[in-house]
Amino acid sequence: MDKEILTAECDLNSDDIYSYNIYHTYTHLSGLKWVIIACIAFVVALVTSPLISKHPVDRIYTILYVLLGAALIIKQRIDLKIASIRQGDTEHLKYEFLDEGLRVSADGDGNNALLPWANLYKAVRTKKQLLIYHDRNHAYIIPDRCTDKMPEITGFLKKHMADHQLVRI
Repeated sequence: MDKEILTAECDLNSDDIYSYNIYHTYTHLSGLKWVIIACIAFVVALVTSPLISKHPVDRIYTILYVLLGAALIIKQRIDLKIASIRQGDTEHLKYEFLDEGLRVSADGDGNNALLPWANLYKAVRTKKQLLIYHDRNHAYIIPDRCTDKMPEITGFLKKHMADHQLVRI
């Protein structure tokens, strides 16, 4: 029988999911590509501006490059916000940190998964939450507001996960 060590319970809301989406997007190349394209538009605007260039283009093009860069960054954030609102609030989640692994269960759901520590991809500490990835793209989200045991949980992760799997923990 598993010996329960630590427990955290939470009802995730769209703000929690949005914070995860922002972190995940800006730490993967697929999300950064739009930021890179926006930066290129800003550089082109700077290089072609009448203030710097010896052969400037019409001022309207410089303005359009700046607007394009801003639109790309703003659109991406709006898309992430809409996606997290669509997902909505989740059911009540319970996380149990055991010596054998992490058990995750949801109310109204007879399933509870026990994930051995060796099967977890990585754990990441952000400013507002702890993310425990079970594969490259999917994570369990534990917001700081849900538990006052975060120092104990991060200590527990240090004990059971390899150093290369821990990010800012």
